[in-house]
Amino acid sequence: MKRKIIWISGIKGGIGKSMLSILLADYCHHRSLQPLIVEADGMVPDVGRRYDGVLPGILAPLGGDDPAAALYELLEKLETTIGLKQIKRVVVNLPANSRVVEDSADEIQAVTGALGFENCTAFLISEAEDSPLLFARSCESGLCSISSTKAVVVNGHFGRTPDKFAWFASEARNDWSSTGGVELFLPDLRARVRELPLLARGFLSAYITPGCGLSIVNQMLLRAFVQAGFAVGDSLEGVTNSEVKK
Repeated sequence: MKRKIIWISGIKGGIGKSMLSILLADYCHHRSLQPLIVEADGMVPDVGRRYDGVLPGILAPLGGDDPAAALYELLEKLETTIGLKQIKRVVVNLPANSRVVEDSADEIQAVTGALGFENCTAFLISEAEDSPLLFARSCESGLCSISSTKAVVVNGHFGRTPDKFAWFASEARNDWSSTGGVELFLPDLRARVRELPLLARGFLSAYITPGCGLSIVNQMLLRAFVQAGFAVGDSLEGVTNSEVKK
């Protein structure tokens, strides 16, 4: 089995990268893929906090006065992680304004390839007018260009109608669709469903069972949300229909 690094990108902040990272870590654990969490968001390290003591992880915040040096430090931390040879998947939660990562794709490819990993990217689309352009650039020379598998993910929190996103009428989407590119959708969650499990630690999939503190209706909504996240994982893995265990 090939070992993979999954980059959760999108460059913009507030578009759901942390949530998707949480879901993909859950997915990898669910499929016995022994994930390592790389928390690269030093301002809001919610993914690292959530899985602290639950999954192995490293904190490697990007940003500061020298983002390029921070990226090299992240790659060095990955290289020196104890037990790295046993890790099958690395889930990297990127911060807002992670352009340095997209601009350093060749260097990333050289290091991750030497460590025995192939790269995968889940690219979150935002409402911003430049989001299609950012994705197109990633495909041309950024993370998507070095990824063996990649998926576009639209966050339902912003709405699903085409008028909400420049993406739906963009040339980048047409080009992506014409090549058989995968476009996936994360449904929105009611506030109560988000609040209860997201304040806790561990796997979201643990909150779709009786006695978890959610009503049957909210469990059903959360199950659909987790299943959508698992569909992103399936797409990146090239498999179909991973079921969420009850």
